[in-house]
Amino acid sequence: MDFMKVRIATAVTALFLVSGAHAYFDAESLTEGDRKYLSIKEIKLVETTKDVFNQNTHKVLEQQTYNDTYKQYQQQDPWYPGGWGQDRGRFGRIVSIARDIVALGEDVYRLVIKGKPTITTTYAPVSVIPRQGEGAVDIFETENWKAPVKRSFKVVYTNYFGMDVVKYDFSVLYSYGGTHDGKGAYITAAQMQNDNVEVLFGYDFTASMKVGGIQNMATRENPVAGLTMILEYNVSTIVKTMTNTQTFFVLGTGKIKKL
Repeated sequence: MDFMKVRIATAVTALFLVSGAHAYFDAESLTEGDRKYLSIKEIKLVETTKDVFNQNTHKVLEQQTYNDTYKQYQQQDPWYPGGWGQDRGRFGRIVSIARDIVALGEDVYRLVIKGKPTITTTYAPVSVIPRQGEGAVDIFETENWKAPVKRSFKVVYTNYFGMDVVKYDFSVLYSYGGTHDGKGAYITAAQMQNDNVEVLFGYDFTASMKVGGIQNMATRENPVAGLTMILEYNVSTIVKTMTNTQTFFVLGTGKIKKL
């Protein structure tokens, strides 16, 4: 039996042991194999955005994702500015105020609860638009929005048997470049979206999106909105609980950076 077969056989045995451990034993009674199965050795986050044109340019990513995102907004979020609907209530409440800009939407929402994705379309995505007094300008007075951008990522948790025990695929979506009175570069419809969640027996996985803050990255006369979005995700077993965060910074010019 070669190394790979031994590894697979050991992993299957560990899974069987863990099943028994959960049914009949407490954490102190776990075997060494159980603990290896229930302990995380490595966490990886990789970008999985598809570029069918084999070009790593922002423009290509925008073109590639436009049709699918447009259909999604038509079917699920008809409030999108630009003539797709007039449901102003979907823009949500004020969640952050800076000197020249305001963020509307939700400051936090749950993406995954105990391994099961939530329906994120029940939450208002985040828009960063000009400030007007203690509130925001009417977003329907903004214009020149660019096609939505979608960037996709995968988080993978690997245990000490080399098994990928948690795999979570998600995307960051947003539209950018909106102007007000011919000036500025603003953000709308910024959100994180579940794409796929796979969790093996013995593991609980949760994930949440949080607004980390907003900034004006240019001048008061010609603002460029900046939005920090934080993905907080948690894996727990009867052995250990681990919490991690990933931070993404989106600019009104369309750029996105993982911090």
